[in-house]
Amino acid sequence: MDFFLVPASGRGGNVFLFYGTMKEKHLGRKAGRFGRSKDERYKDSQRPLKSKNFISKSKYQRNKQQSKSSNGKNLKLNKSLREPDVSLRDRAGFCYVEFPAEDTPHCPHGPCILLGLRSPSGNIVDRNFVCAVYRGGECSFRCPVSDDGKIDADVAISATKNNASTSKKKIIYNNIWKSIKELSTAKEELYYCKWCNDVKSSAHFHELVGPIKKSIFRNPSKLFSFDSIDSSKAQFWFSDDSLKVLEDVRTTNNFDGVLCIGTPTVFEFMRKTAERRQSINSFLLDLDGRFAAFYRSTQFAQYSMLVNYFYDPFGEAKLKEFFASVKKLMVICDPPFGVILDPLIISLKNLRSCFKEMDKDGSKQFNVILTLPYFLGKFLRLADPPLEMSDFAVCYENHPKFSQQSRSPVRFFTDIPLAQFPILLDGYRFCDMCERYVAEQNRHCGLCGVCPSKNGKTYRHCELCNRCIRPNYKHCKKCSRCHFPGRCLQR
Repeated sequence: MDFFLVPASGRGGNVFLFYGTMKEKHLGRKAGRFGRSKDERYKDSQRPLKSKNFISKSKYQRNKQQSKSSNGKNLKLNKSLREPDVSLRDRAGFCYVEFPAEDTPHCPHGPCILLGLRSPSGNIVDRNFVCAVYRGGECSFRCPVSDDGKIDADVAISATKNNASTSKKKIIYNNIWKSIKELSTAKEELYYCKWCNDVKSSAHFHELVGPIKKSIFRNPSKLFSFDSIDSSKAQFWFSDDSLKVLEDVRTTNNFDGVLCIGTPTVFEFMRKTAERRQSINSFLLDLDGRFAAFYRSTQFAQYSMLVNYFYDPFGEAKLKEFFASVKKLMVICDPPFGVILDPLIISLKNLRSCFKEMDKDGSKQFNVILTLPYFLGKFLRLADPPLEMSDFAVCYENHPKFSQQSRSPVRFFTDIPLAQFPILLDGYRFCDMCERYVAEQNRHCGLCGVCPSKNGKTYRHCELCNRCIRPNYKHCKKCSRCHFPGRCLQR
């Protein structure tokens, strides 16, 4: 009997570990090829199997030995054969191309973004306008752009004519509380209809949630059915610990205003009590238009973060009114993991410029907190101003993988000095030498002069490389650097 990795047909390249005889391997029985007749399986058995997903027994045993499983039973294969821990859009070859906003075509979801494919020679080819909201193919809109920057006029004009009017729409605000007032006066019980996004009595033709207390409607995220697809809205709500860290940062730095971009739970948290509502001026920008029914136009605007676009024609004016009322502003942005960073950074710069326009005496302060996986930190250090990574592992209540700090790769990136970014929770400490809060496992290295860990594990110093490395890395004599076993560059 042997071990084999067998590809599962129709499953997007997944592989299954199969234990059986050589004949069973070729027939593909019990390995995901269900629903095929015996004749079809026999024909398959006569063909040589050349799939790159197959590995030999010796290579499997070598990968198994390199993984050094702690209990000897969990079979950990080479990382290239496993599913990634984070659903991240493949950026290899793709790049964002800036284009004048007035000439940008619209799809049904607002202005598009221009993406290009970078050739091996470094030139940008195959430019296309695509949807800025649905990045996984849910929106079929596509407008090609020639190498000289000219777009297909017929496609662009017809698209903008048909879609600009639908993306700019009249939005009704705060109607939930009007309905609550009417039903409360009539002493009716309160029910929430997800289909109508409104409060109803029990006599209603849609399925209702309730009866519900009036206080629950201050937290609409608890009522919504959330969209967990990373290529669209990616609605994941911060855990209580994550919210506490943000509140500690706000109070430590005396921020009197909070702008929440794609972070409705932070907005709800900042308005949880009457004292907070009086002391904190907050505003929510979010793609989900359902929030408009719960808030006034001075509190919420439907917004597309990649193109800095307001669906309500008056939304930008309301945001400027909010900017004028704030002295020290903390901006908290939680983009989807698969988002391309370049247009997001440009949108944040535009918001910063808009805020500075309200600064008549130079006393206003604008700081950003951005949530992204730690391995994207190298891109954010190139931003202006650069964003540094906090050691806090951000968790989400409704995320299938990142609900525990030990498993979450998400971090806060900020231009706030890390000495003023407190993490007053168990498992974290203040490093006097680094002057920042770090995880307890992140030990200070006297040779490097920093607490080097990024993934929450204790790094060790390699004297040959003269740097701190991950605990599972080993120094390789062939390529003269430390890497994961089996990843030598000189193979």
